[in-house]
Amino acid sequence: MEEENHTILKFGKYAGCSIFNVLKDDPRYCQWLKSQEMLLSGYPQIRDLIRHHLNGDDTSYVMTWGKYKSRTIRWIKARDHDYLKFLMKNKFVKENCPKLLKELIEVMKTYSDIEPESLSEGAIPSHSPEIVS
Repeated sequence: MEEENHTILKFGKYAGCSIFNVLKDDPRYCQWLKSQEMLLSGYPQIRDLIRHHLNGDDTSYVMTWGKYKSRTIRWIKARDHDYLKFLMKNKFVKENCPKLLKELIEVMKTYSDIEPESLSEGAIPSHSPEIVS
């Protein structure tokens, strides 16, 4: 039980929550928190857990839905190139997820098997709100 108390955040917008839940539900917050050395200096176990779970400096877009929910685009790219190709061509993503689409364009520029027109900035609708679940 003592060990468990050291994984509960005692500060910030997730005060009272387990760091494990926050890592799963809001990895971008944890990316930010990882850079707050002074804040985390009083919570070494939480600091170490965040470092362990967020090894590397991947601050790319975090998926908020789908089979890779809570994973970053760069993480997905390293493991499932075809899924990113699917997202690039997906009508829902093109019409409703401009932030995701913009990140996909940046990440996928290195692949030659993506059609050039699907990588153009014009593919991002400027009027669509980002859908977040």
